[in-house]
Amino acid sequence: MSFLKVSNIQAKIENFLLKNISFELEKGQILTILGPSGAGKSLLLETIAGFYTPTSGHIYLDNQNITTLPVEKREIGFMFQDFALFPHWTVKENILSPIKFSKKYKKTNLDPEEIIKMLHIENLLDRYPSNLSGGEKQRVALARSLITNPKMFLFDEPMSALDARTRENLRDELLHILKRLSLSAIYVTHDHVEAFTLGDLVGIIKDGRLIQVGKKDQIFRKPNSVFVADFIGIENIFPAIIISVKRISSELYSIKAKHQQVILEIYSKEEISVNKEVFLCIRSEDIVFLKELEEKNDKHQNLLRLKVDDIVQTDFYYKIFLNGEISLKAISLQETIRKHKINIGKITSVYISPESIHIIKN
Repeated sequence: MSFLKVSNIQAKIENFLLKNISFELEKGQILTILGPSGAGKSLLLETIAGFYTPTSGHIYLDNQNITTLPVEKREIGFMFQDFALFPHWTVKENILSPIKFSKKYKKTNLDPEEIIKMLHIENLLDRYPSNLSGGEKQRVALARSLITNPKMFLFDEPMSALDARTRENLRDELLHILKRLSLSAIYVTHDHVEAFTLGDLVGIIKDGRLIQVGKKDQIFRKPNSVFVADFIGIENIFPAIIISVKRISSELYSIKAKHQQVILEIYSKEEISVNKEVFLCIRSEDIVFLKELEEKNDKHQNLLRLKVDDIVQTDFYYKIFLNGEISLKAISLQETIRKHKINIGKITSVYISPESIHIIKN
């Protein structure tokens, strides 16, 4: 049985409604939630934590129905973006405050000294919050939450105010700690890298609905809607019509789809009706540039001759804008650009593997 089960919950705050949210989380799994501002991410966390009571549906944690249980009885750790440290207490006093305030305090798998060492804050114990950096405050807040020995953690964009380097370091430490303690967690973030790094599962929420939830590779490679595909950063999304379907094994179909005058072959485990209007999506990193010799020897479908319209450097890779019978965006390293002599204005050959094209039904 799942460790956390959220079953068809609805919750309302003012005019906003969470609509029939359902998912399950196993012990030790981390679910990251992505969605635009105002999609309902924080309300979902606060409903699971007990700050709001669902108008319908149920929440089970560790085989217990906690739907109407008070916040303090749920044994859930909650970390906000603003740290919420006591300003007139030292770091040590903040960390140990749950022991001071809770009569039902129970020992964690790690004692306070071990937690402090895990988070590298031994040298901060006598300081006050006003003398800490954002990353240090977040480490202190995490230590304080671990002291309470929660059954699971909820994180509401706890690192969004930190600089990129601090956020990356703290993210890695947090993942290590959660996995070491086998803690289940739900982590809300706007950061796609953070979501796919931390999450065993990823959920996409929009307008109060959980549009898709699944293993991160499933979300990354097989979005179930144009909205999800666009939101997770797939830049090549275009309409097409299915023109042929052929079974090539017991579990695989070869499907041909037409976009304008371009016919692409797709391998799919799911049969789709001929003449059905669909959307195709291709990740930019799955577009392969070919040398002339490779092009002559290649017998596959999905070979395209396209003009390089522009090349833009982004971080450590280059985005290449291609146009012709179809418009595509590819990403490549500088080494690939040099190797294939890719220049603005040049006609170049690209190949798209049938396994790399995903079909989204309307």
